[in-house]
Amino acid sequence: MNYILALKRLLVLIGPLSKSSTALAAFSQSDEGQYLLNFNSIQAASYAVADENLPLDMDVCKSNHNPPTREVTLQVSNGIADSATVAGQCGNDSTCIIPLGTTLQVDTSLNLGALIVRGTVQWNDDTQVNPSAFICAGYVAVEGQGKWDMDLQVKDAYIYIKDNGAVHHKLRTRAFGSYASSATDYPTIDINGRDLVRTWSLLSQPIRSGDNKMSLMHDAHLMGW
Repeated sequence: MNYILALKRLLVLIGPLSKSSTALAAFSQSDEGQYLLNFNSIQAASYAVADENLPLDMDVCKSNHNPPTREVTLQVSNGIADSATVAGQCGNDSTCIIPLGTTLQVDTSLNLGALIVRGTVQWNDDTQVNPSAFICAGYVAVEGQGKWDMDLQVKDAYIYIKDNGAVHHKLRTRAFGSYASSATDYPTIDINGRDLVRTWSLLSQPIRSGDNKMSLMHDAHLMGW
């Protein structure tokens, strides 16, 4: 199972459902038992849909299911690193650590075993070279005084949390989040995308098993989706 956090110009999508996707199950409020019984299969199906609708160059994120075998602390001379610098020292077999005092400016895509940020990650329309870029890893953990600063208003960006068996000692597997080990730690995650008129809606009609579309109470185009 893989988790995807996608900044589609400012729109944050987690496991996006495509227009052609088919509902595999539908539950009412009284069906809690059946929902819990089928939770794993429902979750697997929903993320499989997300996998099918990713850019082709992200197929590399799906191919490696082995946990990282080495830990690499990024070494730079001037405190600034680009994606090529990281890729030159880390790979999909490594847990890559961005140390305190080092800033990673994400300009192109990265495929890592796992990523620990104790320094800073800057990822925005100015740092990113291409219209679309991604970071995929078994987990992304912002620790200590680490900062994750991500703001894309025009370009597309993806954080792909892959199922490679990487385990963080606190966040565990397939995680994207922060961890403070002491009262003086203050890790921060700041992610911004395109402003939306509305960030949620309700179904205007029930969705049934086998349906391939959903009807919302609000116009998706007017909401900026």
